[in-house]
Order: sequence, then C-alpha cells, then structure tokens
Amino acid sequence: VYFYLMDPNPDARDISELKNIIIAGEYQETGPGGLTRFYPMIIEKEPEEEPAEETEEIEETVEIKKDELVMQVLNGNYIPGSATATADKVEELGYTIFEVGNVQEGRTYDNTLIYYKEGLEEFAFEIGSYLDMEEAYIQVFEDGAESGIDIIIIVGLDFGEE
Repeated sequence: VYFYLMDPNPDARDISELKNIIIAGEYQETGPGGLTRFYPMIIEKEPEEEPAEETEEIEETVEIKKDELVMQVLNGNYIPGSATATADKVEELGYTIFEVGNVQEGRTYDNTLIYYKEGLEEFAFEIGSYLDMEEAYIQVFEDGAESGIDIIIIVGLDFGEE
C-alpha cells in the first residue's frame, strides 16, 4: 500500500494514471501569509496479480527433406571420378547433389570426411553409414553456415576401400 498527497486541482492526466485508489481523508497545510490548502490523502492499493494466462507453447518443427538439402561432394584424393562416384552413391539414398568438384589444389585428404550444418546430423550419419565411414570423420562445420551448403563430403584416399 502506498500513501501520498495529491494536489486538489490535478491535471486530468494525473487522475487517469491512478488505479485502485481510495481517498482516505484530507491533509491540511498552512503556507506563508496564512493561506491554508487542503489536499486529499490518497491510498493506492497494490494491483492484484491477474492469473497468468496459460499459453501452449507450440514447437515449430520444420521438416527437412533429403532432396532439399544443398550438398557438395569434393574430390580430396585426386583420383579421377571418385567424387562423381561418391555423389552417385549418395543420390541412391534420395539426396540431390548441388555440386561436384575438387578441393583446393595441393591439399590431399587421407580419409573421407562429412561436414554438416548444426541440426542435420541425422542426414550426415545416414550418408556416413551408407558410405561405410567411421563416425569420427562426420563432424559439424563451423565456417560453412554462411556458404549456403548444408552438407559437404570430401572424398579421401580411403575411397573405394572395402
């Protein structure tokens, strides 16, 4: 509960801002020259809390389809045709390959790697399993988020090993 004094001639704005009030009497003040002023004494009650409105949180799940992913297969072993052969195998699973190419010149990969955007691990591990890869070579990539690529497969020297 709050107590305060109110000017007897307040602006309309002041009154409109007051809610849950009780006028609890008057306060008298005598100023210079014998002028006496009376002020209503206001008690403002703390507003009662309204029960929180129950809202159902709807989790929005976006279903991602295999053929909507942007995938890139890069040859990291310089064996001609290995990236294309890997892309063909991945397409057998229902994926669409956006681009097949080579890694930066001068870099050779011993092992095939799969990099994927956060949230796409299910797809990455399905591809890795189909290609008979070790899980250690399937990783989230940090820098690819801006590139627009969802999954990158780099074919290493282990390509075609049984």
